Amino acid sequence: GECLAGALYGILGPSGCGKTTLMRVLLGQEAAFGMKAEGPVRILDVGLNVERSRQWGAKRTQFVGSTSFLSPLLTVEETMEYYARAMLDPIADLSGDDLCTLIEAVLGQVGMSSAAHLATRVFRLSDGEQRRINLAVQLLSVPSVCLLDEPTSGQDSSTALFLINILRNLASQGFTLVASIHQ
Repeated sequence: GECLAGALYGILGPSGCGKTTLMRVLLGQEAAFGMKAEGPVRILDVGLNVERSRQWGAKRTQFVGSTSFLSPLLTVEETMEYYARAMLDPIADLSGDDLCTLIEAVLGQVGMSSAAHLATRVFRLSDGEQRRINLAVQLLSVPSVCLLDEPTSGQDSSTALFLINILRNLASQGFTLVASIHQ
């Protein structure tokens, strides 16, 4: 298969068919799960051997899992600031204003930029809002490729459509997004 920059792709299939396993292989994590992948790999039209592609891809690929890793007691703003400081290059040395601008921009990309959202503790967010914050955290590093594991699972049709529209908008901004979907 081939995924071009600035597009949204879906990996479709029923539960248990290997969608998440495929994503783990794409991330170079198959060895941790007792699997072995072989063959040529091309990431954003760069031909690499499998080992080099893992190193290259690890720096430019983010994974948004189907479960939340967020601390429930932090506010959205505290969560974003924590991950921004942990994920971003310390050499960048963003000032407080620059960091706030970055966080606001990323939260705006996922429809979570209102002042009410910023002050809300994570445990008070809906599941769909928590998934959007998970995505926002990964977007802080401006990945070349973002893999999303079942971003619409467990969502009502309105929320699922809203999430897909966010992903389409991100793709139109140049992100390459690959989402597994079983609905």
